[in-house]
Amino acid sequence: MAILDRNLVSRYIESGQVFAASETEKKMVRLALELNSPPRGHRAWPGRTMYSRRKFKSAKSARGYSIKKSGKFIGEILASAEKADETSSNWQRLIRKEIHLALCTRSTRYRKYVENLSHNVHLLIGAIAVSVAGKLGLAVTVVAALVASLLRLSVSMGVAVFCKKFADNQL
Repeated sequence: MAILDRNLVSRYIESGQVFAASETEKKMVRLALELNSPPRGHRAWPGRTMYSRRKFKSAKSARGYSIKKSGKFIGEILASAEKADETSSNWQRLIRKEIHLALCTRSTRYRKYVENLSHNVHLLIGAIAVSVAGKLGLAVTVVAALVASLLRLSVSMGVAVFCKKFADNQL
């Protein structure tokens, strides 16, 4: 069972760094990295590791070895954004709206993913990332990094608190 913690979100961010090609996608990965980093002045406990803020080149992994972009071709995903809106506040608002649909409402789009949330958090992250990436016209792996960061913050805040703050327009 995957637990939605900083280590899991860091893996999504590393995947997003590899596939971030445009400046917009790189900005989204930087925002996800910022959201996932520990609070300033926070020190690691003995035995725990702190997260490095090293910037990796898009064609290299954390260890400097080349990563081959490979996978099984399933088909083309054609997506276009209705409006070219590249501000981070709008990305976050769109992702928070999808998280609200998934966790706070009885949306049929996310029902089966939320029911399986305790078994596999990757399903919900992927479903939200695909929905948002289609609206923005960006790579799903890049959007998944920001989705994972915001979902972790929402869950750590508490689902009831998140739903109330979202409904009151405080987020």
